[in-house]
Amino acid sequence: MSDPGSSGGERRSSRATPIGLALGLAVILLLALGYSSVWLTGLERDRARSRVTQNLAPYVNGLTASVNTRFAMLAVLHEFVTVSLPEGPGQARFDAFAAGLTARARGIRAVQVAPGGVFTFVYPAAGNIPPGRNLFDDERPEVQADLTRALESGGIIISGPYELTQGGLGMVGRQVVRTSDGEFWGFVIMVLDIPPILTDAGLDSAPEGLHFAVRDGEGRVFAGDPGVFDESPVVFANALPDGAWEIAAVPAGGWAAASRAGQAALWAAGVVITLALSLLLFLLLTHRQRLAEEVEAQTTQLREQSGLFQRVTETSPVGIVVTGVDGLISMANAAAEDILGLERDSVSRRTYDDPAWRVVDVSGGPFPTEELPVARVLATGAPVLDVQHGIEWPDGRRRILSVNAAPLLDPSGEITGVVTSLLDITQHELAEQTLRAQEELLRDMGRAAMVGGWEFDTTTGAGTWTEETARIHDLDPADETGVERGLSFYDGEHRTKIEQAIARAVEEGTGYELELEMVSAAGTRKWVHTIGRPVIEDGKVVRVRGSFQDITRRKQAEEQIRTMNRTLELRVQQRTQDLEAVNRELEAFSYSVSHDLRAPLRAIDGFSQALLEDYEGALDETGKDLLRRVRAAAARMAELIDDLLSLSFLSRRSLDLSDVDLSHLAEEVIGEVRHREPERQVLTIVTPGAVARADRALVRVVLENLLGNAFKFTARTDEAVVEFGFEKSKGKVWFFVRDNGAGFDMKYVDKLFTAFQRLHSTEEFEGTGIGLAIVQRVVARHGGSVRCEGEPGRGAAFYFTLDRGESGDG
Repeated sequence: MSDPGSSGGERRSSRATPIGLALGLAVILLLALGYSSVWLTGLERDRARSRVTQNLAPYVNGLTASVNTRFAMLAVLHEFVTVSLPEGPGQARFDAFAAGLTARARGIRAVQVAPGGVFTFVYPAAGNIPPGRNLFDDERPEVQADLTRALESGGIIISGPYELTQGGLGMVGRQVVRTSDGEFWGFVIMVLDIPPILTDAGLDSAPEGLHFAVRDGEGRVFAGDPGVFDESPVVFANALPDGAWEIAAVPAGGWAAASRAGQAALWAAGVVITLALSLLLFLLLTHRQRLAEEVEAQTTQLREQSGLFQRVTETSPVGIVVTGVDGLISMANAAAEDILGLERDSVSRRTYDDPAWRVVDVSGGPFPTEELPVARVLATGAPVLDVQHGIEWPDGRRRILSVNAAPLLDPSGEITGVVTSLLDITQHELAEQTLRAQEELLRDMGRAAMVGGWEFDTTTGAGTWTEETARIHDLDPADETGVERGLSFYDGEHRTKIEQAIARAVEEGTGYELELEMVSAAGTRKWVHTIGRPVIEDGKVVRVRGSFQDITRRKQAEEQIRTMNRTLELRVQQRTQDLEAVNRELEAFSYSVSHDLRAPLRAIDGFSQALLEDYEGALDETGKDLLRRVRAAAARMAELIDDLLSLSFLSRRSLDLSDVDLSHLAEEVIGEVRHREPERQVLTIVTPGAVARADRALVRVVLENLLGNAFKFTARTDEAVVEFGFEKSKGKVWFFVRDNGAGFDMKYVDKLFTAFQRLHSTEEFEGTGIGLAIVQRVVARHGGSVRCEGEPGRGAAFYFTLDRGESGDG
């Protein structure tokens, strides 16, 4: 007989074996899952760092371009000032040039030029340091340290960020200006606001999905959260002309949150798979009646996997859209709803090319409907990858997307729909567009100023250069270059100079600045201005970089100026010799007039007087009148000779300039005229305070002639008035003598200042016609001019300037 108890134990043992095996398998799988979790945690962290690096890179490039674009303008300002040496640019040219610079980029607080360290040119003037302040008098240690660094390096020295004295967070770039022989001339300075630089780089707020901070070379955080640097961040060095900034970032939720989602998904999937495999093993080892339980377990597994897929889809930062063959959207996750601006309940009523938005290309132009990813997949049945286009709403909003699409197939291989992934790359594309625009701006500025850049590796000698540097060499920018090829364009002493300068830069870390003559690849001789600066890492010069400018036109202009100066000196010498000869002839003529003409005149006058005295009884009245007319004519001729000698004397006499009170001098002359004509009743008006730098004796001659004429031509005027004064017009001081006498017709005004030309007869008003010619000659000797106004019977006014030194008040 069999033992019932034994039979029952065997059945329990047979049931326990599948359960034990299933549990053992579960334990093994869970251990494997644990090891996988550790591995996945590291992998997810690496992926998170990679995502942070990828997302942060455009902002780093944008910040580098934003800063370097502005300090490239400081380099252009340096060249602009250097070309204008030694006098400097001048206020008008500086203002125009500085206005052009500030218009090209936001945030330029001030553009300054400080010859000898003294602020002289400042733009804009409002809100900035007034001219006259000396940089070397600044008591701040950091400013003096920056000045020392600038003087030693010769390159752009950046200080800041810090709070500016004008208010706000900013930074200051300075660069020494030296003359062509290397002597210190002064500084060019640019003050920048930090906020616009961060805004142009997209860092005025935290980048999407990132927690960031920026600090300068001394470790001072001036943007973002300082705590980011304590969280093992991804760090980029942001290269500047003088040092570097560091940009650091971590995921918005921290590294743990970045890796937790993947780990949770792994554990969820691993647990599901472990349970499924354990259950499957148990079912395989148990009786067929457990098949129903197996089906139920598989159903549970599918439900869990479906839920997992749904959770992954909903939490994905990538938009996922499922479209039917009719073009209608059947499903869109939360990210897609945000990208497309959809509400959940309106998804099924939309198509991918819905009229609610407009599909455009990256630049905003039309995008062909047949090129849409969904249309291409439905037409070809093949996946479509990385198609970039934009979506634009009626209110002007636009997003740029990177789109991948793949077909959904039924068991027979027929297309039932299309699944599309949408990645919003708007910020990335805008950053690239900004970077391209800034690069184009730098190229344009380089072409305008004929300035390029270059660099070579001190170990390999291989080098690179910008498009403008290659153009100056008459080469294609794509051509390879290096130290040896660069040196091949020089010969003679110029080759020696550049070789020695490069050797010192590599061996001693010493920068250089040279003006050299080269022969381009096209055989053209050119003059260039090259600056080299060593890049030192770990105490060793690893690269040498610098700028390169075509200064051929400047050199040609300098040579033309030297040639013109030499020619001008020769012409001046010749003109001086000619003038000396003319003066000698004039002196001879004056001597002849003074001695040879006076003697006959004295004889005529003497004999006529003798006839009148000795033969008075023998002459009738007609004869006596004729002799008196002969004597009067001889006297008039003597007076003409005296005036001619005076006119000649004015051309040869040197000026003895001093400050002359013309009002007082006019009073003296008027007093003398009144003494000669005591019977005259003339109202005289003299405006006080008329002062000019002039030759007192000569300007007295001017006043004697003008005031004497005024008295003379008012002789027949009732209530005569003579006035001396001054007035200012268009930056000049005009002195005048005005009367209400006989006046003159303005159509004869050109004759007034010509010798011996008279508008009135001698019977009407006496005179020789030389006085106004003398006035014009004296005024011209003083660098001035004369003009007059008159009307017959209503008086005249004569105006003159003394441009070698005049003022309207004493």
